[in-house]
Amino acid sequence: MSWSLKEPKSKYAIPGIYIYDSRVCHIAKGIRPTWRPETDITEIHKAYMAINELDVRMINGRWLDAGTHEALIKAANWIAAKEYQSKLGFVDSL
Repeated sequence: MSWSLKEPKSKYAIPGIYIYDSRVCHIAKGIRPTWRPETDITEIHKAYMAINELDVRMINGRWLDAGTHEALIKAANWIAAKEYQSKLGFVDSL
C-alpha cells in the first residue's frame, strides 16, 4: 500500500470507522510493525480479507482530513461555515 497522498492508488479513503470482533488483538499481535513504527491498519484489514471476513461499507459524503493541527483547524472552519450558511447546529446533514 502506498502511504503517499501525492499519487494515490485509489480515489477512496479509509476515514477511520472500524468495528472488529474479539480476534483483532490476536491478529494485530501477529503483524510486524511498519517503518513508522506501528501496526498498519491496512495489514489488519488484509488479515481479515485473507480469511474472507472483511466487510467494507461505502459512505457517501465529504471526507475531511484532520490528521494534523492545520488540517483539523481547516476542517473545523469548513464545518463552522457550513453550519452558519445552513443555519443548522449539527453536522449530520452536511
